[in-house]
Amino acid sequence: MADEHADVVVAGAGPNGLMLACELALAGIRPVVLDALPGPSPEPKANGLVGQVVRMLDMRGMYRDFTGDEGPPRPSPGWMFAAMPLIFPEGRDNPMYAMLMPQPRLVRLLEKRARDLGVDVRWGHELVGIVPGAESVALSVASQERDYAIAAGYAVGADGGRSLVRKSLGIDFPGTTSPMVARLATCTFPTSTAARRSPASRFRDSVRFASGTAALTGAG
Repeated sequence: MADEHADVVVAGAGPNGLMLACELALAGIRPVVLDALPGPSPEPKANGLVGQVVRMLDMRGMYRDFTGDEGPPRPSPGWMFAAMPLIFPEGRDNPMYAMLMPQPRLVRLLEKRARDLGVDVRWGHELVGIVPGAESVALSVASQERDYAIAAGYAVGADGGRSLVRKSLGIDFPGTTSPMVARLATCTFPTSTAARRSPASRFRDSVRFASGTAALTGAG
């Protein structure tokens, strides 16, 4: 017996899950978003959004709110692909748009928008079981306060590479593992040091955000 009923339950309150929840809310659906974490992760992770999703944010009126830019997003003159710099010729339709923003800030902004639209975002509520049925999906949820069951019309797996939704449905995740080991560090530098920038292109070794923080790659 289900304790709750929902049209749609989204597993994962990352950028994908929250953005989908916002789109569903605009269509008149009030989804429930579950995430096992107690709140948005402070880990840097991604540095922003790339591609047509940036234009979609602008179409939804979110680009200006998120970036503070008065005008619409502009295509990027170049980018890095497989460690190769790409320069896009002028005068052609350029699909490459970018919005530089640390993922923690992006998640906070998307969560605020989702809540403003009436989405039920539940941090600290972990999806621990999923059983598809003929008419609905039975979901088991665990939290510090209680364990409970939700009957949903649809369940969406936006819960990352180790997705419980994907595994429960037997959906394979084929691929190969790279032998490369990557390390990420969050550092604080004196203002005098941070003010000195490398002459190298930002597409090659660094990305500086409006907040003054920078993400560096390729550092030895």
